[in-house]
Amino acid sequence: MFSVKLLTCIIVYFFPLLLCAGQNITEKNLFEEYRLNMAEVDELILNEQSIEHSDALSLLKLAKYYLINGDLAKAEYLLKKINPPSNSAGLVPIISNYLAITNFAKANFARSLEILEEDFAEGSKWWGRPAHYKEICLLKLINQLSIGRQQDFLKELPFCLSATRNFSTNQQFWARSLATVLNPNISDWQKTNSLAYIDSFSNEDSTKLWLKFALFTDNDKFIYQDLEKIPAQAYTSKRVRELLGLIHFRQGNNEIAAKFIDDIYLPNAENIKGEISLKKKEFEVAFGHFQLALKNNSSSLNALKKTIPLAFTLRQWPAGLELINTISPTHLKDEKKLTIQAAFLILNNEFAAAKEKIRLLEILFKDKIPARVNQLAAYLAFLDNDRSKFEMHSATACQKYEGVSCWLFLQSYSWHNLNKLAKINPDQLSSLNDSSGLTFDELKEEVPADPIPEEDIIPQDIVLGAINSETEVHYGETE
Repeated sequence: MFSVKLLTCIIVYFFPLLLCAGQNITEKNLFEEYRLNMAEVDELILNEQSIEHSDALSLLKLAKYYLINGDLAKAEYLLKKINPPSNSAGLVPIISNYLAITNFAKANFARSLEILEEDFAEGSKWWGRPAHYKEICLLKLINQLSIGRQQDFLKELPFCLSATRNFSTNQQFWARSLATVLNPNISDWQKTNSLAYIDSFSNEDSTKLWLKFALFTDNDKFIYQDLEKIPAQAYTSKRVRELLGLIHFRQGNNEIAAKFIDDIYLPNAENIKGEISLKKKEFEVAFGHFQLALKNNSSSLNALKKTIPLAFTLRQWPAGLELINTISPTHLKDEKKLTIQAAFLILNNEFAAAKEKIRLLEILFKDKIPARVNQLAAYLAFLDNDRSKFEMHSATACQKYEGVSCWLFLQSYSWHNLNKLAKINPDQLSSLNDSSGLTFDELKEEVPADPIPEEDIIPQDIVLGAINSETEVHYGETE
């Protein structure tokens, strides 16, 4: 498979710079590939020499520290930097396992499973011993479920249960319950019964396991009636209350959910608060909550999916651009990412950078450019007073049933100096520059027709009187 670095080079620089896949550490590949901010980039560049000469075990410990603390970008960077010497070959499977965990935490389940299946396959160079299977099988099972490979999961499950039976403190509740829930012949009543809260869940860890399992498998509705059985001491745990808040939110009880997470500032809690604020149309408050979630967990996909549209709604163009840059190609295809970036760049008056994004999109899409890209390209041509490109892109978008582009294309024929509007000071267009904008609700409001008053330049009765007097016909007379 292509590495992320090589894929980035192909998309951004194309064929002239394909050699960048073999370059040393630079600000650009660190910023784009690992999504580090510029301060972190500077720190890693300054310490590159020490990283190269650090022993593999020290780097592995540092990577584990970052992984535990949720700094996935730094963890992945360090793991890829480790080059174990021949006398430390035992570190290789640990490095691969950490890489698999890192990709799982980034919701890149396919890549995580690929690492487990390739690096830990039976008979592989480093992982041919059955004794290591117990360390990876549970992660392998969860990855299989996450990408829809349920048959592979059910086939692998008995082997994993056997390998891990001596390490479970809850009778392998998670794996066995998954097998029950995934059984197509199980009724809703049987699911409810199998997920019922039992007395052995009297400690915090067991309670969290039970709640997480129901959420992970989208079966929280089957445990809702048993939430009252949770012992009182469990409510002292912020993690338990966060999970309870999420379950109540998913069941539509927003007020109860808000009470559970009111004093919790963990990423999931902030995401829930943001969702509740969205339902109340408190957009600025929601934007703040989602940003707090990203501050605590920069790879929170749920927060990113909400903050980017909110940045557009709240006209926070620079913030929107910064957020888009943090999304990995795994979660957003390059074509869509470039399109959104171009739109935000135009709104932020960065027209040169927007043109570059459009140029890349034209190469990527070739002759199948979407209407949205045509719209952006038409607007940039409009600003440049490039009539031919303006007509071409607006006409192409019109052929794809984009109504505004059709109107613009027709206007370009009846209004030959249409492009000169681009040079008008936006402040002069006060009605169009109003911060409130023109919403669809306003457009749909019924407004009574109020004809424009028309005044005659020349009184019509005088004109008609003069015409009649000059053309008067006398009947009965002959020349």
